[in-house]
Amino acid sequence: MRTLGDLLAIIHGDGGHHTADVGYPQSIDDAAERVCRERSGRSAADNLGGLRGMLVLHGKNGNWNSDQYAVGLFNGMEAALALLEGRDPVFRKLPGGS
Repeated sequence: MRTLGDLLAIIHGDGGHHTADVGYPQSIDDAAERVCRERSGRSAADNLGGLRGMLVLHGKNGNWNSDQYAVGLFNGMEAALALLEGRDPVFRKLPGGS
């Protein structure tokens, strides 16, 4: 049966040397970064920056507060970004609404 170490060795293409050098937590983070970059042509940091930019744009007055759907869209993006940044989300609601 193959293990996580085998999968990391395949992703890093090094027979397990990277994981042995840096340990599993860092090797997993590095593998995720590599897969993300190879799939999208962008790094995880670039993708996170893109999500931040979308949240800023959608968070402008007239966008997020145009209707209940827009509030939900903003709050969903905020929840995702907060999860990735390791913080509590700051949700919005329509004035006088739920």
